[in-house]
Amino acid sequence: MAQPSSPNLLPDGLSEKSAVSLLRHLEWQQGVFSLVFLFADVGPASALLDWVNLRLRLSEGAALQPLDPPATFAEQPEDWLDALLLELPTRSQTAGGLMLMLHRHGGDSLWNAARGRFMMRINERRYLLERDVRCPLLLVLPVAYKEEARRLAPDLWHVRAMSDEVRLAGATAAMGALADMVPAATVLVGNMPGAREADAALEAWRQALAASEADVGKVFMPLASQAIEKLLGAGRLADAMSVARQALGITRQRVEQQPEDAALLRDLSVSLEHFGAVSRAQGDWSGAEAVYRESLSLSRQLVERLGGTPESLRDLS
Repeated sequence: MAQPSSPNLLPDGLSEKSAVSLLRHLEWQQGVFSLVFLFADVGPASALLDWVNLRLRLSEGAALQPLDPPATFAEQPEDWLDALLLELPTRSQTAGGLMLMLHRHGGDSLWNAARGRFMMRINERRYLLERDVRCPLLLVLPVAYKEEARRLAPDLWHVRAMSDEVRLAGATAAMGALADMVPAATVLVGNMPGAREADAALEAWRQALAASEADVGKVFMPLASQAIEKLLGAGRLADAMSVARQALGITRQRVEQQPEDAALLRDLSVSLEHFGAVSRAQGDWSGAEAVYRESLSLSRQLVERLGGTPESLRDLS
């Protein structure tokens, strides 16, 4: 069995105890069901799991398999659980461990409500996990979710093999989600900074969509920008992503209808920037990079097409 690397090779902010304890547990429990609760901020979670996964591959020839909730999770968490229960037996036969990546959007009320429903339902199906899963199962949850996990899933909490916490350190933590300050499931939209402004901006955007009568040319797009800005400020990432996705779809349709209209290309670039900003806030760095690259390409096209106007050069910059 391979020895873990020295502590100075651990990613910044991770303790040797957390990393090595998790690695050892995964090595010792290969082919056997066990349950691990990991309460983590997005960045440290990725660093820890990457570190552990690399060493697990070297020592056991097995790998951790991350399972991310679908885009519909905030509305239908039970559907994802039903799909998981069908997949887990097969996936667990070849995995060094399965990870349910439920730690994103710790300050978002919609996600917290969905997370709570998911935890209650999976707690009810504990016997299926113990019967069908043949490898360690990691429930990766927001840092502030420990008390809620214990309350909503008491059976799973009782049989857990281990639990740990990995959070941002020092000044960086102060810049994290509001959820790090209070239990995640108690973060109510009405208590968050800018909640009323976010509600008003979201309602204005929804009214604009309803008034358009499915004619994308009638939608007033600045309302989407305002809604995304306010929702991000209030920590409502799922709502912000919903608006960003709608706005991006509308601007793409407009460009398809009038591909030579430079103003529409700029609108598309703006929508891509907003989508990227929400993706960054969610910790989806690869998703953000993809739309930022597309936005950059559009900005370069506009400079070529318009001959370097002050506005197009500023956008490119």
